[in-house]
Amino acid sequence: MVLRGKVYNISPYLRFHPGGVPILMKAAGKDGTALFTKYHPWVNADALLEKCLVGLLAPAVEAETQAKAAAL
Repeated sequence: MVLRGKVYNISPYLRFHPGGVPILMKAAGKDGTALFTKYHPWVNADALLEKCLVGLLAPAVEAETQAKAAAL
């Protein structure tokens, strides 16, 4: 999942998510920033998912994923 340009492997977090697995799977493999912000604007994703961080999304890929997310 991508959140604000950062790539996370959320697999270890799935069982701990209070909203359940299905809502997280809606954003799996794509940019989940809009969905995350819709439900959790107050949550610090960087701190919450720190151990799940894989890396930063490449700038060209980030622009493409943001365009696709905006089209949804």
